[in-house]
Amino acid sequence: MTTPEPDEVTYFLARLSSAKAQERATSLRSQVVRPLADPRLLARAEELLADTSLCLLEIPYLFGEVRWRAAQAVAALRAVLGKAERVELRDVPVSLTANEALLLAEEHGVTSARRGNEGVLERLEQLRRLGLLPRRDIIEDPAFYREGG
Repeated sequence: MTTPEPDEVTYFLARLSSAKAQERATSLRSQVVRPLADPRLLARAEELLADTSLCLLEIPYLFGEVRWRAAQAVAALRAVLGKAERVELRDVPVSLTANEALLLAEEHGVTSARRGNEGVLERLEQLRRLGLLPRRDIIEDPAFYREGG
């Protein structure tokens, strides 16, 4: 385990605290791919397990709640810090591709005047409010990330 550079940790702590859900999700994804062994990053990522903000999680287009990505980041950070506790989130809306989201919205008559990603996110928010998004439990095991995920 290498010690992360202080500037790098500071950068990610700031992005994980951003007012923009997209920045939080992107920074969480970075910690999934290359987790930095710093307990402050783990603590902030654990706080984001409660973040239900909808955003673009990754490209190719996959939309969902920030906490979906936070669960993966927490498991990866726990792995790099030698912690074995699994991450368990119950009844979380499933992340969807743009096509899946638009088909689901069309099926339920949910529309938006917005175009592009904003339109997808608006439809997803309406579907979530109506209780029409598919849901599942998320379980992320740090052992998976120690083994190279």
